[in-house]
Amino acid sequence: MVIGYCISTIEKENNKDGEIDSIYIEEQYRNSGLGRIFMERAIKWLKSKDVETMVLLVGVGNEQVMEFYRQFDFYPLHIVLQRVEKK
Repeated sequence: MVIGYCISTIEKENNKDGEIDSIYIEEQYRNSGLGRIFMERAIKWLKSKDVETMVLLVGVGNEQVMEFYRQFDFYPLHIVLQRVEKK
């Protein structure tokens, strides 16, 4: 049974930009410390690959995670607006 995952990647072209692409923990296991473990491991892995810049995206409606990410020194830098044409 999978109770969570964390996916991190490094930009292939320059090897200096890393991203924590996705982190998820099943609701019943949240607040158990798994998120912290996932984040610490992702950051440690990115640092071991000499990544200079780490980013992650937070979707609109999921702002409650901002305080969690601040614990790891991630802060808002941009707000991206998007328009999707209806077909």
